Amino acid sequence: MAASLVSAPGRIPRLEVACPAGQAEDVYAWRGEDGSWWFWWSWAERIAGAADLDDASAKIEQVLTRRSWG
Repeated sequence: MAASLVSAPGRIPRLEVACPAGQAEDVYAWRGEDGSWWFWWSWAERIAGAADLDDASAKIEQVLTRRSWG
């Protein structure tokens, strides 16, 4: 897995996360309605709490790997 920080003027910074097979998704960090920070997919689905990096990375890897193989 590789991640690149993308910060464009006027846009929310994001991580572009890619797996070796070439699949990539954008991941954002933003507050939920309760004020706690979360990692989010580009389609506004929560990935994991920002404090739980192990869970977030496992879920990101699972989604990107699944998309790579079919």
